[in-house]
Amino acid sequence: MRRHQIPQKQIDIMRRQFIRGDETGYRIAKKLGISTVTSWRYMTEFKRIKAAYPEKLNNMKFFMPEEPKQHRMTPLYVQFLRVLPRLLADEDLE
Repeated sequence: MRRHQIPQKQIDIMRRQFIRGDETGYRIAKKLGISTVTSWRYMTEFKRIKAAYPEKLNNMKFFMPEEPKQHRMTPLYVQFLRVLPRLLADEDLE
């Protein structure tokens, strides 16, 4: 999830409401003037934090660690990986 598309203040408000037990994405979205999809995604993120790191739920700056996405192994990418060492070797010769 790409984070911080909305101000940190609004994220903090959503998290506080979640901690209080209000997980109604529509109500929160309407109150903050954001998309219901955005509020739903943040609520889902807060649920993941609560399940994995319950002690960090009150830390407003903490979000779930994300692994970097791997590049899709398309045929062109595989071909590029095969050619790359030769290109680098040719560059060293010059």
